[in-house]
Amino acid sequence: MSEPLPAAAPAGGPVARPSTLEELAALVREAARVFPRGGGTKAGQPAFSADEDQSSPGLPAFPGPEAPGPAGLPVRAAQGLGGPAGDRHQSPEGGRDPAGVLVVDTTGLAGVVDYDPAELTVTARAGTRVAVLEVLLARHGQYLPFDPLLVRAGATLGGTVATGVSGPCRMRYGGVRDFVLGVTLVDGRGQVARGGGRVVKNAAGYDLPKFLCGSLGRFGILAELTFKVFPRPEAFATACFAFPSAEEAAAALAAVYRSPLEPHALEVAGPGVMMRQAAAGAAGAPAGLEGFGEAYTLLVRVGGPAAILSAWVDRVVAVVGGAAAARRAEILQGEPEQRLWQMLRELAWTAAEGDPGPPVPAAGPAPDAGQAPAAGPAPAAGPAGPGRPPEDGCPEGSHRGPDLLRLYSRPGLLPSLDALLRRHGAVVLHTQAGTAAWALFPRAPGAGERARLLAELAGLGIPALCWRGRGWACQPPPAFAVPPAGTAVARALKQVFDPHGRFLDLPWAQSPAGGPGRAG
Repeated sequence: MSEPLPAAAPAGGPVARPSTLEELAALVREAARVFPRGGGTKAGQPAFSADEDQSSPGLPAFPGPEAPGPAGLPVRAAQGLGGPAGDRHQSPEGGRDPAGVLVVDTTGLAGVVDYDPAELTVTARAGTRVAVLEVLLARHGQYLPFDPLLVRAGATLGGTVATGVSGPCRMRYGGVRDFVLGVTLVDGRGQVARGGGRVVKNAAGYDLPKFLCGSLGRFGILAELTFKVFPRPEAFATACFAFPSAEEAAAALAAVYRSPLEPHALEVAGPGVMMRQAAAGAAGAPAGLEGFGEAYTLLVRVGGPAAILSAWVDRVVAVVGGAAAARRAEILQGEPEQRLWQMLRELAWTAAEGDPGPPVPAAGPAPDAGQAPAAGPAPAAGPAGPGRPPEDGCPEGSHRGPDLLRLYSRPGLLPSLDALLRRHGAVVLHTQAGTAAWALFPRAPGAGERARLLAELAGLGIPALCWRGRGWACQPPPAFAVPPAGTAVARALKQVFDPHGRFLDLPWAQSPAGGPGRAG
């Protein structure tokens, strides 16, 4: 097994920012270990501006074979190196020898390669900010239906695919793996591999694009991606229902899920989520939701032609009313509705107290063809704000917010899963119709409590991805504390794509001693 990888590049260590596929491949071939990083969307950094000029790098460009790197070292001298997943927010922590890490900043691989609005496909380099692509698509009335997370925080396309986690509004059309048509990557041998294509109807070869979704950079560095896109609905509305218990909220959710309504999002926010959401937003909670903080709040988002939206919302209200009696209901439209979902996809409610997170712009019409939307002011630095230095002992790029788990569940388990997590002090958002959940721990559990919780999750067959926090898994976040199924296949493919162990081990390769995450 390869040596553990260091937390981050040492101060003054070698950093390269390749701008072409050939440069990236050369870097991987010449380094024994490689540490890619990109948007830093789990890092405490200022928010990215959608109209920022990505042609002005913040890091040195790729040095030539004998040219000095940023540390004054030639690239060939950067041997015995270590590194992991495709975004800075996937940087590992811990490790034995940080002196030999070659950091590859992937944001130099930025820009749209091909976009034909009539074909509903777009090809872009992996270091392209999602915010940049969204501006381009909005000019043509199109969008990414899988609802990428952390857009305002600076997420890149490569990091979004490597993490494989979609936002709440992926309910109607599917997640990121359903929209990736083609990939180009550099594997652990420094060889360029391609899978899929640039057309929607493409069935040639192994479905490499879907395999790499959620791979966390363990098999290679993504360099280019092709997505299918959809026309953006003309208008949205959200029906919000407050219930006194998880059981009643789950019954209402199940009724909507089984109905022909096809909502864009279907969430149950547990007690505390809406309060934290309000505290994270400079403008407070959306109008009408101020009193939802301690309830189980069912959020049903629908979208389509503005002329029929009111009737669609009425059908939602009727379906929910037939399943459970809500003690309060509100309908959101326009700017407050858009802001609610923007904040949810930025995970604003999971921030540390006093940390406003990235700014969420006021909702408005799609930008004109020659104008990018205003990004809003950069968040102020502070003791817990995005501009802060890393916590003592934490690597650069780590986020100092409370521990956060991403769980993969089943709708029928919503009440029991909620009770389990709340017993351990979690604030819970059940997302994507109860097929997944976010569990935030305002007070970090001790080692014994973590082990008990993970054992109970494993007993329920619920994989758990540590998104933020220490001690949940032997690898740094994001890594699985309770592994998913299919790990044997992934281990076999790891030997094919990364036989020399240049990238981080599989995210469940090791687990806390005696813990349930040990892969069999």
